Amino acid sequence: MGCAQSLPNKEASRCSVSNSQLATRRALLAARDSASETRMPDSLFPRILLAALFMGTALSRIALGFDPPPDPQWVPTVGCWRYVYPDGMVLMMPVAAPPTAPEGPRLYEPMPGGVRIFTFVGPNQDWPALPGRVADADFDAAMETAWECDCDDTSLLLDCDHNPCNGDGGGCTCCGSDSCCWDECCDDGDCDDGEYCSEGQCEDCPDPCCNDDDCAEGESCIGGQCECTQECCDDGDCEKGQYCSDGQCEGCTPGCCGGNDCDDNNPCTEDACIDGNCVHVPRNCDDNNPCTDDACNAATGECEYETDDCDDGNDCTVDYCYPGTGACVHECKDDCASCDNDGDGESDGYCIACKCSLATCGLQLQANPSLACWGGRVQLTLAVSCDPPCGSVSWHLSVDPPDAVVAISPVAGFLNCEEGSSDVTIIADLVCDPPPFITFIVEGTGSNGRECENETTIATQECVEIIGERIDQDDPTNTAWSGWADGTPIYGGSEPSTADNGRLHIDPGSGVTNIEWSAEGEGTADFNAPPTGPEATEWNLGDLLYPQPGLITFKVTITYEDGSKLCGDFDSEIGVRTDDVIVVGWINESLVSVNPVGVQFQVLHILPPLGPPVPSALQCNDLALDLSLFDEDPNGMSLSPLDRLYILHWMFKYAPNPDPILVLGQRAFRTDEDSMIDYNKVQAYLLEETNYKLFNHFQTRYTLDQDQYKAITVLRSTASVGTTKNPCGPIGNFLKEFPGQTGWKNGFSEIRGNSTRIMLINDGSPDSGAVRMFNTLMGKGTLAWIPVYWEDIGSQIRFTCSSLTDPDRVIVHNYPTYFEFRNGRLHDTTVQNPLPEAHFYAAPYPFGPIPCWSLPGSPAGGRCGNADEAPPPGTNTPLYTVPD
Repeated sequence: MGCAQSLPNKEASRCSVSNSQLATRRALLAARDSASETRMPDSLFPRILLAALFMGTALSRIALGFDPPPDPQWVPTVGCWRYVYPDGMVLMMPVAAPPTAPEGPRLYEPMPGGVRIFTFVGPNQDWPALPGRVADADFDAAMETAWECDCDDTSLLLDCDHNPCNGDGGGCTCCGSDSCCWDECCDDGDCDDGEYCSEGQCEDCPDPCCNDDDCAEGESCIGGQCECTQECCDDGDCEKGQYCSDGQCEGCTPGCCGGNDCDDNNPCTEDACIDGNCVHVPRNCDDNNPCTDDACNAATGECEYETDDCDDGNDCTVDYCYPGTGACVHECKDDCASCDNDGDGESDGYCIACKCSLATCGLQLQANPSLACWGGRVQLTLAVSCDPPCGSVSWHLSVDPPDAVVAISPVAGFLNCEEGSSDVTIIADLVCDPPPFITFIVEGTGSNGRECENETTIATQECVEIIGERIDQDDPTNTAWSGWADGTPIYGGSEPSTADNGRLHIDPGSGVTNIEWSAEGEGTADFNAPPTGPEATEWNLGDLLYPQPGLITFKVTITYEDGSKLCGDFDSEIGVRTDDVIVVGWINESLVSVNPVGVQFQVLHILPPLGPPVPSALQCNDLALDLSLFDEDPNGMSLSPLDRLYILHWMFKYAPNPDPILVLGQRAFRTDEDSMIDYNKVQAYLLEETNYKLFNHFQTRYTLDQDQYKAITVLRSTASVGTTKNPCGPIGNFLKEFPGQTGWKNGFSEIRGNSTRIMLINDGSPDSGAVRMFNTLMGKGTLAWIPVYWEDIGSQIRFTCSSLTDPDRVIVHNYPTYFEFRNGRLHDTTVQNPLPEAHFYAAPYPFGPIPCWSLPGSPAGGRCGNADEAPPPGTNTPLYTVPD
């Protein structure tokens, strides 16, 4: 405070406290008086509320625990109680006898800045009836009315001591002297807005500042100017690669502070610093014209645009780029008599059908026909036209490979093109292994003696096209047929809802006497061909249940009335769709027992053996919070080992999850018809996060290359950590549930072991406060010679090439209970250890016995309960966290 004593009138109080200080003091008093009624907005995080309520309680305890002022003096001749504070302030009270209570008047200073709160308590009835809590101004008035000291004793008279006997009027302002200075000011708070206190006088503020409040953070008002009073006020005060933090230039982490730190000296990139990392975005030179190649010049940073070259080197086409698509267009120049046929630079031909033909003899063949080929006799007829007529034209055949033909006739001959056209028919017996290419070549002589020629190649193909269709069971509810192209995979599974359904069909034409289907390759025993006969145009493969993965070729042979045979084949790869596996971890209340024998009454009162509702949600939550703050004696109780085990068991038993089967019914995650998994049930169960502590959902599909995964598609992957209902009950609308936290390995999935294994890990823990509470209970006192701590819980679902549709194994921790569902049906159960303390370890994963120094008390270790950090060396390694 600015004075040695408080003043007895309102105006004089300007000397002792500024307006802002007085407002702060009154706000503090109002907050203290209404602490029990304080409520926070619903949007605030519940744990913040609880912490605020209990930290407020702790502050009250600290305040009420202050010692009374030391060495109070009793002045019997005057009949006053007097105390002189270290800063010179005199506090006097008129009483008939010395105070009998040790409390006496108290002076509390719970806030910085000289805020003072006076409290008068005690059983002595001689004390005047003053208010229980008063600030300076109210105290002044109260002292005036209560002052009844003997004015004859001048030994107690001090300037400004509230004593009307000293002739100072009961008080004065004291700005560095003992005189009464009513018109002077002590600080800026004594002046009006726009003024400041200078040598005891209120002066107009200079521009731009009057005091430090008018300046930015880190600046002070010096001589009416805002000046930086620390090493830096903003990033501009620091060197490149540094930034300003709390007035100090710090190095950037990990690499940059701003865009200037990220200049890569490349004019073709836009450089920026995002989240401490340099980002270099290539300059966008796209002119939205698909007919140009756009690029940035690395030397100048300018965009350059080069028009696409669509010249095909053919004199008989007009070439240009189509601006709508960027595709090159080549339009024919028909009847154009200006093309260079022999490349000598002179025009010696004319354009027909985009080709430069001899002006004297144009030999035109029909478009390349396709020749059906399958180890039998085929007939091929080609038409030749001459424009203008060429006279005598010779032709011959070329076959590649030669041994694909058993016999062919004729292989050469002449055509009479005097009439402008002629046909030739060829009959060949073909082996078709491999199918051959037959080239037909015609040659002639024009009227001017110039030779002319043309040719066409006939590509043979399989005799009939096999059309594939399938029902894709990536979505088990799908019933629609879709395309299944030759050469693409199809997937099988353990039940119809996970196994594709496939079918093949052909259109053989007329004159068919027999159709026969067959299959070659791995897993042919999985497929039963339909009976042979002229009507066997379709092969329905059915659901691919437990298939043998690998390559397979489906074949069909068609026999016709003339004895000829045609065939076709269809290649595919058989893949595997695994079971849809869900693992739910939940605390089974019936497996946790609480034993009140030997437990002190206070603990049993706060946490009744029969469970919620508890007598006081505030006391119960206070106990939990104290334990989470590493308080070994919560609520003032000294806990025995039996007390600690009882509290631990109580928290586990009455923070359980419902039995998944009771929530889902006997069909679990299956449809009502029990035909497949019902993902609506899965989603509804997952969204209600109090249903589970852990939720692991994994399904893949794959193909194989020998004994290794060749292609894996993850169909479903969810690793979720649930929430816990507060067993203590909420406080108001808060603290109803506590979210869990994901562990360091949660969601980890990768292919291991030379591409033979793939897994998904679900790793989690209760929230950090619960972990610290557990560690306080088990890491101190109970087993003091071997402290133990909580570790993460979780599961791993793993598939291997050898296990095909079933998971190779499902690995779970020893706590809590785990239900394993396959394709929505309950398959296996792993029961939790009945003793929660069996899940605590001397060196647990991932918390470890590492001190947590950010909270008061003697910490039990565990990184403040944060589960997402990598475990330290030497910690326990649960099997579910090991990828192999």
